[in-house]
Parts: sequence; C-alpha cells; structure tokens
Amino acid sequence: MSLLSLPNEILTSILHLAGTSDCRTSCDRLLVCKRWYLLLRAMLLNHLEITASNIGRFPPTSKRAYRHHRQHTRHLSVQLVGYEDWECLNRRARKKNAKGETIVRPPVLPGWTADLNLAIISLGELMPSFQRLTHLTFRARNEVHIAPAAHRDYLWDVSIASLLARAPMYGLTVLDLDTSGSHFESPNGSGEAEGIHVCPLLKRHFSTLRKLRLRMREICPEVVEICLDAQASPLRLEQLIINLSLQEERDGTVHVTHARRCGGQFHPFLRPAAAGLLEDMVDAVREARKGMPELKMARIVSHRDSDLETMAVDCLTGQRLLLSDGAEWDDEGMAYNSDDDRFLSPGTDSDQV
Repeated sequence: MSLLSLPNEILTSILHLAGTSDCRTSCDRLLVCKRWYLLLRAMLLNHLEITASNIGRFPPTSKRAYRHHRQHTRHLSVQLVGYEDWECLNRRARKKNAKGETIVRPPVLPGWTADLNLAIISLGELMPSFQRLTHLTFRARNEVHIAPAAHRDYLWDVSIASLLARAPMYGLTVLDLDTSGSHFESPNGSGEAEGIHVCPLLKRHFSTLRKLRLRMREICPEVVEICLDAQASPLRLEQLIINLSLQEERDGTVHVTHARRCGGQFHPFLRPAAAGLLEDMVDAVREARKGMPELKMARIVSHRDSDLETMAVDCLTGQRLLLSDGAEWDDEGMAYNSDDDRFLSPGTDSDQV
C-alpha cells in the first residue's frame, strides 16, 4: 500500500507526527501533489509564528490568505527579541569630523518601538477573528545586540492589554506569556505606565484555560485571585506555573534579577520584598486551588540569592525543588529542605559568570 493510498485522517496523523518544520523551510514538500498540498497547507496554517520582522506585514494583503489564517490557526506564537539590527545602527552612529576623527554618537531607534507596539495593537484587534485559536504564546526576550551595560524596554502596557483583552474568551486552552525582556512603558515615552494593570486581564481567560505559564517583570497575587463563590463554576486549569526569576546575558555575564510587585517602588534597603512576593504568590495560588479541582501542577519558580540556583515551590505539596541550569519550568527537579532561603530584591542585579 502506497502512502498516498491512505485515508486523509491517517495521512494527516502521520504528517503531524513527522512535524512541519521541514515544510516551513522548504516549499518542495508542498508540491508533491494537489492532495498533499491541501493537507500540508492546513497543517502549516495551524501554527502561525509572528516576529518583529514580519508583524508589520500581518494580516496578509491577500484576503484569501487571511481567511485561511482565521479558519485554520490554532496556535498563534509571537516571538520578540527587541531590535535586532544593532550592528547596522552602530555603523550609522559612527561619523567622522573635519579632522578625520571618528565620533561615536549614541544610536537611536526613531519610530521602531512605536511601530512594533502599534503592530501588536493591530494584531490584538484581529484576535477575535481567529475562530479556532486554542494556544496563544507571547514571548518578549531581552535584546541581545545592545551595549553590554544597557537595558532597553520596548513594550507598551496598552499593546499587551490590547492583545489580552481581545484574545478569544472561548476555546483558548493554553496561554504562555513571557515578557521578561521588557517592562511595560507608556506610549508617550515618559517611562511610566498608563496605569493599566495587566494581571486582572489574564483572569478573564481562566474559564477555558488548561495550561498557564507566566513571567512578567511586574506581577502581583491578583493574577490568580478568583471568585470562590459557591455558585461559581470550578475552573478546568491543570497546570499553573509562574516564574519570578529574570535572567539576561550581557557581555558574557548572566545578570539575575527578581520580578517586582505591580505598582511597587524599588528601594535598595527593602531586600525582603522579593521573598515577600514569592510567599504571597504561593499563598494566592493555594487559595485559588479551591476553585481548581483539576489542578495537577502549580508552582512558583524563583532563584536563591546565595548561589543563584533556580528553584521552584510546589504550591500543592509545599515542597521546594532545585532545577538544573536550562531546565524547563515544569522539570521534576530535586527536592531540598531549607529554612533560610534568601532572594534578590526587585530591580537589583547579581552576576553569574
């Protein structure tokens, strides 16, 4: 029996197991035959990945292509690493004066941040049209080509709020939000947010979510506070992981910081604030667990101040786990007992070479 003699259902299952990564890098697989093209096209449209370089070109100008995205996309993934063409920008910043001396001016990004966030807002306005969306991934990482000692924020609070507020409330089962690469800033460039509290916007999706993974530079227990009224329907959430540890590599050194509480002001003498946030988050998850009967994994990830080891608190058992470098947030880890863990205060750096 030849491969193409199989029913579409079986052939589709085989293609799903084989994966579509090769088809994304080469179109040759799509041209085997018309039937093969129709099956693979639906699979490719099933996962839509958007980056800073192509978000401005979405939606596609072709109405037919846009219609296919609305009808087929189940997993929408937005992957950002800030501005990427720093080398070109630095070359433009180098000028020679009349004496032939090279003068280096600070590189500027005229309009790039605004264009990116306006594109995110436009994407948010299109979110209700994704009829079959079940997975939403949004990751904004630290810029990797920036000057070693600098950190630049590039996300607006209104753009993230737009995306979360307009995401489909029915059908979304997996939400992965990681904005560790940027604080939320105001569109006016003042560096101060517009007063939009992002945490409550996440709760509007709890009624359908099965899996929630979350990391932001500002967070508070309100993100998991739910109504525990007797008439409220129990939630179906099975996995809840919140990461409070922020890491970025600059000039060969890993800088480790801790997420801070929403609306909180950093003060260098308030070191217990980080540990207090961790404890409050654990308590909030334990309380919310009463309305999540199907919850199988609930943990808060952080790091120890003493040795910068990544650790996690299991909110269901109270057990503390050490996670190896580069481990996934849901890794099994190694259990340990410690009564004197110390944590980094929000906004401060520790260096690990």
